[in-house]
Parts: sequence; structure tokens; C-alpha cells
Amino acid sequence: IIARTNPIATRHFSEDLGAIAVDGVALINLPKIESANDVLAAVAEIECAEAANRVENPIGLLINIETPRALRAAAEIASAHPRVRGLQLGLGDLFEPFGLARHDEANVHAAMFAVRMAAAEVGVFAGDGAFADIEDGAGYRTAGQEARRLGRVLAGLANDLHLDPHQERCQHAQHGKPGRSERNGAAGQHTEIQRHLQHDV
Repeated sequence: IIARTNPIATRHFSEDLGAIAVDGVALINLPKIESANDVLAAVAEIECAEAANRVENPIGLLINIETPRALRAAAEIASAHPRVRGLQLGLGDLFEPFGLARHDEANVHAAMFAVRMAAAEVGVFAGDGAFADIEDGAGYRTAGQEARRLGRVLAGLANDLHLDPHQERCQHAQHGKPGRSERNGAAGQHTEIQRHLQHDV
């Protein structure tokens, strides 16, 4: 299981960790990380949550690269702490605030290549964001082919669960994000992720 928190700068982050830093979670997905210091700050809070929840094995991190600053610092972010297992590209947040075409092939390839090289430098995996349109089989195949050419891990198709730890209820959404926990970015092989299901808190 991969569980995505709210951004570290929000008041919800600590509460999220209290709910998801538990045995059985393979990776915590951190959005809006922009620096190595952000990673270290998150790890400090995660360690506290793990101690409170008596977690036996430290939980790994999947870091979202979704701002220009994060893209520029991707290798430093990936090497900030041994818990970092992979980098995940968030194209919508990276492109749309600046008027960049989300589906332009040149734009997408440039961002993917930059994150793949940063991950390769450090030895972690590089992953695309979830492919949300579960009806677009042709588009998913195209994305898979692009991922293979870049040696990237492609997020699969699945129904996500939005978890609300405060109201103790779950709500389905169609943007599941299976993930992978191995630190294997140097392998250079496309893998369709099937081993873990990502949940948004």
C-alpha cells in the first residue's frame, strides 16, 4: 500500500501521518516537496508517528516532483534520505499553473527525461503519475510505450480509495495509483506496477 498525505506545509500533515504511518504501508507519497530540507522535515515527523504507532519497519518515501523548483532539485531530493525509494512526476501541477500544454509530447518528454535522469543518478525508481482515464486504453498503451523508452515505472489503472481518517469512511475515485517499493531505478526496465495500491488521505 502507498498512502499519499496532504503537503507537509499544511496543518493536516501530522494528522495524516498519525493515520497512515502504520505497519503494512510500504510507501508514503509526499506531494509538493521542493527541497532536500523538505524531505528531512517530513522524515522527522514520520519517525515520530512511527514511534507513536509502534511501527516495526521504517516506511519508505515516494516523492512527487510537481513544481519547477522540485524538478530542478530532483536529484538532491532523491538523495536527501535513505527512505526515498522513488520519484513520481506530477505533470498537471507542474505544467498547468504556467500555461504549459499538459499533453504536448515535447513538454511531457522533457519533464519525464529530467526526472528519470535524477532518479538514475541516485539509484531510485522514476514513476509517472496515475493514468486516470480508465476508458482510454489506447492512451494508456501510448503512455506505457513512452515509459518503456525512458526506463520509467508506469502507474497503472485502478480504482483509488480516498480515506478520511477523521470520519472513518472511504470513498471510491477513479485515479488509483499502484506503486512499487523496491529501490531499483538503475534497472532501466519498464514495469507495470501491480504490487501496491495507493490511497489518498
